[in-house]
Amino acid sequence: MNFLLRSLALLLMLAMSTVWAESARMPLRPAFDAEQRAWLKEHPVLRVGLIQQAPWVLRGQNRRLTGANVELMQRLLEGMGVAPDWRLYPNLEALERAASAGEVDLAPGLQQTPAGLRIWHYSMPYLRVPHLVVGERSGNGAVDLDQLPLEQMVALRSPSQAAEYLERTHTNLRLRATPSERSALLLVLNQEVSYAVLDEVSLSLLLRESRFSSLSIVGDIGLPQLLRLATRRDQALLSGIVDQTLKALPARELEELRDTWMPLRYPQSTDFVGFWKTLALFFGLLLMLGATALYRQRQQTRSLERGLLAARGELDRHQQAAEALRLSQFSIDHSTVGILWVNWDSHLRYANRAAERMLGYAPGELVDKPLSQLEPGLHMDRWLNLWKRVREQDEGSPSFEVDCLRADGSRMPADVSLSFLRYRQAEYLVVFLSDVTERRRARAALEESEARFKGIAGNVPGLVFRLERAGPGAVVNFAYISEASQEMVGWPAQELQREERGIRSLVHPQDLNSYLNSQTLALEGESDWYWQGRILTAEQEVLWADIRTTARPLGNGRVVWDGILWDITENKLAELALAIRGRVCANYRRTWKACVRKRRRVLPAKCTTSLVRY
Repeated sequence: MNFLLRSLALLLMLAMSTVWAESARMPLRPAFDAEQRAWLKEHPVLRVGLIQQAPWVLRGQNRRLTGANVELMQRLLEGMGVAPDWRLYPNLEALERAASAGEVDLAPGLQQTPAGLRIWHYSMPYLRVPHLVVGERSGNGAVDLDQLPLEQMVALRSPSQAAEYLERTHTNLRLRATPSERSALLLVLNQEVSYAVLDEVSLSLLLRESRFSSLSIVGDIGLPQLLRLATRRDQALLSGIVDQTLKALPARELEELRDTWMPLRYPQSTDFVGFWKTLALFFGLLLMLGATALYRQRQQTRSLERGLLAARGELDRHQQAAEALRLSQFSIDHSTVGILWVNWDSHLRYANRAAERMLGYAPGELVDKPLSQLEPGLHMDRWLNLWKRVREQDEGSPSFEVDCLRADGSRMPADVSLSFLRYRQAEYLVVFLSDVTERRRARAALEESEARFKGIAGNVPGLVFRLERAGPGAVVNFAYISEASQEMVGWPAQELQREERGIRSLVHPQDLNSYLNSQTLALEGESDWYWQGRILTAEQEVLWADIRTTARPLGNGRVVWDGILWDITENKLAELALAIRGRVCANYRRTWKACVRKRRRVLPAKCTTSLVRY
């Protein structure tokens, strides 16, 4: 019994918490842009126009406003982050006059009309209020106005929107105009008419009276009132703000608003319905108690199932971890880099297959051997110093080259990298070995080739150089200049290889433009480069130079120009002297021809002497 009482109390608490959670309202979060937020910040108070009419707007005894429209606007303005300034008006005409005069910013609960479009911007509809058909309770079901007999009359308030609609669309109906909705319902009670047409709002107010307890809703005429929020036409930005706020409002809150202020409740003359409500609540509690007992009965089973699933999941995780560990071990064993695990006493704890293959040992033969067997110069003191240095990580992960001793006594050059690892209480050093035999051979061949090239370049009677460009649009640099530059121009090669120097720093100022133009054409066209001009030595001596290069594209925009700068000063001076003598001969030849034309018998002594000389 105590268990059932505790279960009942728990269920009641859960039900109350569920009801409280459903009734709690979350703050609205409209998606305003920066301009809309700035506008709301500039307008902290909005003037709200209200038409005082139940149940939309009511004034209590304490002068406080309540009603469906008031509650709706409070919710929306709270989402906008502004405060309301309520403005009450007796009817729609007064509200529209106030809007035209600029006294109202927005108004709720309006229907869109052609005349209203000149004053308002209307939002999307937020509430649908249907026109309902009301009659005496019977078992005939819903009423179809299109098939209503002529002897049955329909009462409704006129003039009204519903009256105009029925007169235009249902010409078969016999309509009886009344001054109010209450009068229409009284005609139905007095059996003067068969049915009455009212909107849902008016009907929800009238059905609260006990005199109308025998009436019920029997149909819908299909003409809903679409209620909208209206803003002044000169405030287009406010219209967008209202639309965003309405989109953020949950539909559930609008339904709660309808149920609160427009409930279609039927008055009861007896406690018959209350009895059935109590009985239903009692059976509901019994059902909840049975569900609680069933839950308690299955709780242990579910707990065991969860424990079994957890154990199975843990087993799967262990299997996956073991598989990952095996995969990691397989990757280490078959790595192309030799890996050794060394204890603090320099004895090997593990060696992968690559290390065993490099050093010429059988699988497992290296385990427990001292590291000095692979590097005889690594005695214990040196090993402990190395261990301490790597352990303290003073220099990061050291890397160096050593000559390891293979099992057959031969030497193997290796690149060694050290890494200190600590796992729980165990400390060990990981040694990574890479066979660099081929790299040493390639490096030796490269050094020999470079020495041979430098020897050849040093004996060439000229300045050998290489010009490189890393890519399209990149800076062009001199990758190599031979040492002959010291003897030829008085500058060492290192000085001329600087980015701000180069060969262009040697060019005579009068020939610099031709030098740069020829170089630019060669760079842009990736073609051979030829140039002749004057250069200045370190002692400002003028030399004639001839540059000849061959372009060699290497792909991806990378180009190198290999060339030689020749000293052609002697040849150039001889060429210039011959040119001067040629011009002198041409002058004497013209003089001789002039003498012949004058038909002189004896040439002038000066002319004869010159002709004999040349």
